[in-house]
Amino acid sequence: MAADFRPVAPVDPTNLRPMLFLDVAREIMLADDWTHRAVTVVMESHTGPGRFSFYGANHPDAIEEVHAGRVDVSTLNPAVMLTMAHRGTGPFDEPKNVAVLAVLPHYDQLGFAVANRLGFAHLGDIAAKRYPLRVSVRDYHLSHAAAAGRALPIETFHAKLIVADDTLAYVGSANLLNSSEGLSLETGLLVEGAAAVQVARLVDAVLRIARPL
Repeated sequence: MAADFRPVAPVDPTNLRPMLFLDVAREIMLADDWTHRAVTVVMESHTGPGRFSFYGANHPDAIEEVHAGRVDVSTLNPAVMLTMAHRGTGPFDEPKNVAVLAVLPHYDQLGFAVANRLGFAHLGDIAAKRYPLRVSVRDYHLSHAAAAGRALPIETFHAKLIVADDTLAYVGSANLLNSSEGLSLETGLLVEGAAAVQVARLVDAVLRIARPL
């Protein structure tokens, strides 16, 4: 015999009607042809003052909405935008009154490449030989004026490239994520010779502009 139905919240008009519309909004968002992907949820009291709002989107405008107090909690991707807003760097002229409440974890993978001439078969070889490595993390972004009509106020480096000795390069679309490995259709090319040199020149140009972190 099936267990008795127990609602998540008491079934009364003050709970049932808002929850109904949340369910309706969720079903609309799941439709492939629905284009409105940013969602605002406002929670208010029926018996007195008070208002709490959520904003779910991947647009940097969420930072200004929270800073101005028009939204209490929002989501943002990538997190580097929130860091720059908090510090007042990059496209932000001054620090914004925002802070991180929670980070949604995601299983990322790290790609590591070395030249064949080094004779390394695995990472343990590098540790054993104490080979000097040069590793750096750079912040690359170019600010754009609002009149440019871009979706984001900054330009970031979104390409996926691996260059080995300026003679061999990989150019592809895949991120090192589970979604790229098993869910999305990705493409990639392995190029050498003159094509690899062009990729290396692009990387050099980006590194000249990027700021070391």
